Amino acid sequence: MLTRVVVLLLAGIWISIEAVSQAAVQPKESPAFPDADDLPISAEYHYRLSGSARPFLFWITRDDVGSGRLTWRRTRDGTQSLELLMGSDPERAPFNTNRWGYIREVVRGDSAELVAIKSGTEEETIDEVRAKANGRDGDRTLLFIRERITPHEARASTALVDVGDASYRELSLVLEEMSKVRDWEERVSARPRATRPGFLVALTELIQSGVDSWLAASGSSFKYGTRTLVYIHRAKPYELRQSDVEVLRDVTLGGRHYPRLLRGAFRLRNPSTGYQSHFVVTYGIEGALAGVPVRITFQPRWWLRTQLTLDTSASAAHTAPAVP
Repeated sequence: MLTRVVVLLLAGIWISIEAVSQAAVQPKESPAFPDADDLPISAEYHYRLSGSARPFLFWITRDDVGSGRLTWRRTRDGTQSLELLMGSDPERAPFNTNRWGYIREVVRGDSAELVAIKSGTEEETIDEVRAKANGRDGDRTLLFIRERITPHEARASTALVDVGDASYRELSLVLEEMSKVRDWEERVSARPRATRPGFLVALTELIQSGVDSWLAASGSSFKYGTRTLVYIHRAKPYELRQSDVEVLRDVTLGGRHYPRLLRGAFRLRNPSTGYQSHFVVTYGIEGALAGVPVRITFQPRWWLRTQLTLDTSASAAHTAPAVP
């Protein structure tokens, strides 16, 4: 029943395959592969993945069924990379579930090169989950996305590839396979004005705006309101909104006590189709964890909820996260 532990979280964050409107595409070579490995790490955080299902009236929760990693890289000239990797561990997840995803956005000025990988199949009901558990062919397909964004244009290439039983722990091998793909479908569009070059860039900026609002309050009544940014995904504009930001005091998450955190409700929307997805991010506002997600919660169905919670024992911040 928890087979969609990771793919649903990713679908809510950067839209499921079916939710993207179908523009005309033509097979072409993919854009240049972002080379971020040589960029020095400025901060890196690790997360534990848990999933909860409600087949009847009560929630059934499984802890530590996978993990995640959020990495910031930055050079002196301002080039930066934002990376998010998350996945279920087939050895621990129910039904030996193997669902995972990866996003990497390399930003240089107002241009960016992006790579994304996500599990290519999804289920809508618990019965579909159970049926898939008996035949795991859907676990083998990954959606590859490469995208190059300039100040005036967005060029996205996609491919569906059978990668066998590779899990998120084999990211480097999957990226190598990705570099060998030649049959890509490409979409090109003009970049609208005032759009961010990727989801992680927009998310980081919105989280930082919450931190800045808290600091500007200077102990007075904290109010955030609502803020919306537009970013590019697969050569199309999407809206990311943060609202209902509240202060949490004296909370314990993942075994660690926090004197103060902010929790914001996020809505992701495809303007061309009206499709919406919602998730909640709880993030730090002080010290090394200022602007760092402590917990990400997504509940795409009434019967399913997934969470990424910061594992402070495995995380190491070299500097504060870079803000685009």
